Amino acid sequence: MAVIFTLQQLATQIEDNFQAINKSDGSIALTQEQATQIAFSTIGSALKTQGKTLFDGSGKLQATALDEILTAAVTTAGTTINDPSIQIDPNIKGNINGNITQVSTAINTIVQSGGKGEDLQTALQADANKTTLDGIKESLKTPIYADFTLAGYSLAELKASTTAPLALSHANLDTALTVNFKLNNTKSELTDTIKLGFKLDGSRGTAKENLDVIIHNIQVTFKTDGTILSAKIPSNTKVNIASTLKDVTQLEFITQTDIVINVSNGSIPLASVVSSSPTLQKYYNLYIDKLAVNDLVQASAYVLPITYTVDPDLGLQNDTINVNGIQFQGSSLVAHFKLN
Repeated sequence: MAVIFTLQQLATQIEDNFQAINKSDGSIALTQEQATQIAFSTIGSALKTQGKTLFDGSGKLQATALDEILTAAVTTAGTTINDPSIQIDPNIKGNINGNITQVSTAINTIVQSGGKGEDLQTALQADANKTTLDGIKESLKTPIYADFTLAGYSLAELKASTTAPLALSHANLDTALTVNFKLNNTKSELTDTIKLGFKLDGSRGTAKENLDVIIHNIQVTFKTDGTILSAKIPSNTKVNIASTLKDVTQLEFITQTDIVINVSNGSIPLASVVSSSPTLQKYYNLYIDKLAVNDLVQASAYVLPITYTVDPDLGLQNDTINVNGIQFQGSSLVAHFKLN
């Protein structure tokens, strides 16, 4: 019973993690049926391989066999998706490995302390094992994005800014381009590929100016506590720009080298992204020079993680950003400012 329980949780972990993977347009990369097929086929194949055992005679999980299953699952997922633009975080298998190892260890502790394998469900519900059960539930949580802020403001403050714009110094407008988010339920250092878009819409009465940007690939690495460790734009990343500015109706360029983003206090300052590209910096400066004190500015950020998912409890809108016909759906944050 203990072995069956662990196998069930392993299959569920693979399914849940793979169903969170997105395509570059925001649609799901794997259906539930495909994720389930990958989970059970890789586990089944390993169990049928002669000389390979996932558990020893005492029911202890074998690390090498587990790693081979997860490696095969990630490889199969990549083959099934068959899209070179989708980069599955290779560390996803380490996170699942850690989760299942903790579960297996906890289950074996109950069994070895006197509980019978066949009575495992009853044993888990016993008051004496409540702490163990809580630990198992915690171990089985998949990585999920939470704690989003834009310009240092919480989601509640951002929502309120719709009717009461936040004061922002014209000289410090760059702070409106700072995005912060955290990856919860991490057990190891993880890296995700994120598609990022942002829109700046300035208005002065009936006069309006806008600057819209999509960066198709930002690689963000998270610490074991889920905070952002580093970020970079890899070489050969496409960037699309649209604006009401003269000569910028349509603009697209490809980065020639890796661009390291200066992460500050766990936040990604988009101004650092802007300054990393002379082309983008040029048009950003032109746009900023158009704005003046008392102008209203709506800053919007669109975030599309590829490997991990955004916590639905945050209540973020899933909106589409369109730049010259290039578009994707992502979780959006919107802030309204009045320049002073």
